[in-house]
Amino acid sequence: MDGTGGEVKSNNNSAVDVVSIGQLPRQEAMTSEREYTLISPVFPSGVAWILNVLLELNVRIFRGKREAFWRRIVDGTERCSETITPGEGTVLQQWLPVLSCKKTFSFEEPVAVRWTHEWPAWGSLPDANRTIIYVRDGRDAVHSHFKRSDSADSFSEYLRKPFHVESIFHKVFRPGLPPADMWALYCSLWLRVQGSQALLVGFEDMRSDPVKEVRRFLDFVGVQRADDAIERALERSTFDRAREAEEKYAKEHPERT
Repeated sequence: MDGTGGEVKSNNNSAVDVVSIGQLPRQEAMTSEREYTLISPVFPSGVAWILNVLLELNVRIFRGKREAFWRRIVDGTERCSETITPGEGTVLQQWLPVLSCKKTFSFEEPVAVRWTHEWPAWGSLPDANRTIIYVRDGRDAVHSHFKRSDSADSFSEYLRKPFHVESIFHKVFRPGLPPADMWALYCSLWLRVQGSQALLVGFEDMRSDPVKEVRRFLDFVGVQRADDAIERALERSTFDRAREAEEKYAKEHPERT
């Protein structure tokens, strides 16, 4: 362990060390990277899909703190590669197919997309000009969450029960709002505080014209990719690929499923 609590892996028989970005000198770890925030409700909205596309296109993603999410690989050359920290990488393998076959990344652009399901908190809002609000039709999002919940309730019963989510609004709406109302409140608040300047991206638009919408997303964050690169990333981010990754994860980590 180092002084920051990050683990340093070193092999005396190898020239490669893996270090936390948080362990690097501040001027090296904290670059002029442009950080964007991808906002989405906790209800299934296809966020894993767009995250996989971004990684396939070699665009950095993270959640929480970047320095705790990625680790720099130092191999004695000028090549700069990074890998997702073990805890995060293991969990994300079940949703991001790219992590089943690729462990290291070499990011070229100083761009990072942080994804979150957090609620807007006045005083600590992300820069609206660097915010992407990603939503799905509320009816489909709520119904998809119901199917994934393995609830013994009927869908009608599920819709009437309070939906529990950790947020500052727990204290305001006790014991909690029904799922559809919670989805509507979350989206309306973000649209109210950031919608006029943020990039609005719809799951249904992504499905109907993915190349166009991915291009629009990339333009917003200042990244250029050829259409054939986008098409390859989309081919590697299909539902079938995601299902295979989830099945593989379940076999390799039965204790987590």
